[in-house]
Amino acid sequence: MPKPTNDEIVRFLKLTLSSVQKSKNLNWENTAGMLQGFSAALLVKIANDAAKFSVIGNENEIQNEH
Repeated sequence: MPKPTNDEIVRFLKLTLSSVQKSKNLNWENTAGMLQGFSAALLVKIANDAAKFSVIGNENEIQNEH
């Protein structure tokens, strides 16, 4: 099965994080570039983990660091 493209990665991340507050400075393209080669399932897991880290860190929104 082919790996998601950059555009597909951005869509996966935005869809997975749609219910979570996100920083206006979040760089979707840069993040997608770092996630090249990952499967769709792993992308969803990474996005969910980022949301969990922001909650555990008592932060109000997802940021580039997550």
